[in-house]
Amino acid sequence: SWLQVIARSFQPQADDGHDITTRSGRRVNISTTPLSDEPGQIVLIKDVTDTRALQSELARKTRLVSLGQMVASLAHQIRTPVASALLYASHLGKDTLPADDRNRFADKLIERLAHMEHLIQDMLSFAGGGETRDPDAIEVETLLDDATAAMDGHRQAGHVRMEHRRGNPLWIRGDRPALLGALQNLLSNALTACDPGGLVQIAARPGDAHVDIVVSDNGRGMDAATREHALEPFFSTSAGGTGLGLAVVDTVVRSHFGQLHIESSPGQGSRFLLRLPRPQTGPTESPQTPLPAQWPDARHRAPSGPRTAHV
Repeated sequence: SWLQVIARSFQPQADDGHDITTRSGRRVNISTTPLSDEPGQIVLIKDVTDTRALQSELARKTRLVSLGQMVASLAHQIRTPVASALLYASHLGKDTLPADDRNRFADKLIERLAHMEHLIQDMLSFAGGGETRDPDAIEVETLLDDATAAMDGHRQAGHVRMEHRRGNPLWIRGDRPALLGALQNLLSNALTACDPGGLVQIAARPGDAHVDIVVSDNGRGMDAATREHALEPFFSTSAGGTGLGLAVVDTVVRSHFGQLHIESSPGQGSRFLLRLPRPQTGPTESPQTPLPAQWPDARHRAPSGPRTAHV
């Protein structure tokens, strides 16, 4: 029987995505077509081992081509916070410095060092191509709690509200630190896009075989040209940005066999959707608040209306 063939020939791995690994180590893609005139179906098994290997090699070489640009960008981006950190550190060495000023300079020094650490982490994540560790079981609502908590200082500095719209427990498998970093990048972008008094929301909802994580804001939004290049490495509309934040998010999501969708228009804010596969076992609670019924099936799509466009 077909079930016996599966048990005998296949050995699924955690990183299979839409493919499946055979016991011999090959990766195959399976599709089925029902027979129209009689019971049964046609099963088409396509060996994609070499294709996936070539795709991985092409992605690796593309990243290597970007290394020179990355090093130049890193040097440029780190120069300013290093200079600021040195200035604050030099003031801290003065015995006559008032206590209030000492505390203020210490806070500024920590802020500059944290900014440099964030820049370096983005560079490392992009250079690594989203390579993931052995996947862990991740409770999504807890992951979102940790992401929002990590960005609370940024939220307070910008005087922006941030809401975690909680749902029922959901589970995925993946590299928790990588996914946490991706969510922090999205939240950072959303907070930066908002004016004081703005609102950033994050929520997770289940699908049939996936979990959707949505980060939305009511900030400035993006025009068509910005949307077109938003996921490209080193593209940034911010004077202090590396242009790697969304590129890192996209890389991490792809490494988890997920999809990243963007919906944005000028003056209407932005909405980022991370669609990640989830195990077939585990909690499958119904969502408390539904997501929009339709989302794009591809990362890039032409604008579909006068106010909203999909990327």
